Amino acid sequence: MKNTFSSLSEQQQRIINLFGLLCGLFPFVSYLFFILSVGQGPIDYETFMAIGERFIQGKQVYGENSYYPLPYVMIFALFRLLPKPLNVFIWFCLPVIIALYIARWKPWVLFFAPLYAHFVGGQSSLFGMLAAWGYRRNSQTHKIAGGVFLALALLKPQLALFPTLYAFSMWIKELLFQKKISSQLLAWACTVLILYAPAFVLYPHWVGDWLQAPRPFFERALAGLVPRILVSAQLHPTLLWLLLLIITLIIWVSLLVYVKSMPFDVWMIGSFIINPFTHDYDLIQLIPLLHTKKQQLIAVLVSIPGWLTILLAYQNDQAWFTFTLIAPALLWVKTLEERRKAGHRVSSLSSSKPIAADEDDDDNHR
Repeated sequence: MKNTFSSLSEQQQRIINLFGLLCGLFPFVSYLFFILSVGQGPIDYETFMAIGERFIQGKQVYGENSYYPLPYVMIFALFRLLPKPLNVFIWFCLPVIIALYIARWKPWVLFFAPLYAHFVGGQSSLFGMLAAWGYRRNSQTHKIAGGVFLALALLKPQLALFPTLYAFSMWIKELLFQKKISSQLLAWACTVLILYAPAFVLYPHWVGDWLQAPRPFFERALAGLVPRILVSAQLHPTLLWLLLLIITLIIWVSLLVYVKSMPFDVWMIGSFIINPFTHDYDLIQLIPLLHTKKQQLIAVLVSIPGWLTILLAYQNDQAWFTFTLIAPALLWVKTLEERRKAGHRVSSLSSSKPIAADEDDDDNHR
């Protein structure tokens, strides 16, 4: 397949890419015209706007179906002030445009089912995707931009948990071995302060109100294979969390033994198997991690059952199990690639030859 594409002229590749973009955009544009024509968005989007309306009116924003920290509520309020057509256009289109930018305008991302699930639900995981992309590109501890991007994920804390833990492990290593505080850590802390300080000025006690109504576990939305199986088994909460902890430790130890290290991509993809707080649409946070053609192809293929769920079984809670298959498949591909790279490093060191770049890795052609 690689030889076939390499034999195509640059103009032919552009035509194929454009055709793929047009085909991929069709369901997105069709749905956007539908909600603009009826003047009514999906229920989650309308809930976000209702929360923003309550904030504008000075009413209680926390209650049923309100699970977001106040900085994100303030973003809902800003969107609520916009004219409805402009509001809808920006809210729904911006995540798709940014996903395309992250994918370097390659059409594969439009066929990745979690992006469409995010779109048709009018969901709110954009900042998690941006955080994963920005931190991954600037993960070295001296790069301030990495800390700034990473802080964005805290607007939706369940998407900040694992990337922040990874970053803290890097910052602690720098403190222990280089005896200095990472400039990236300082940038992260300053950005978090900028994001959250206005919320405490406007509503000093919001954290207490927010934590009084935690989001319950819904089997339908759970994207993690392990927590979904445990929740569907209707276990006692104590047993559920204990088993989740044990399985998580087994998975991480197995990855360390097999891969010999824990790169950010492996860490993040693995987290979507065991994270009990992520949902099907949150899987767009995987998009910045899919940087080889093989990973992108597998992501699209394994998300086909997700497309069938969206189109044919949207109201069937059990059918959304299809989205839990995506992260394990990608982790399998990624670990095999990491093992291959590790083998190349060993052979290159023994033969004193430079390590060859991965031809499929887009990061090598930036």
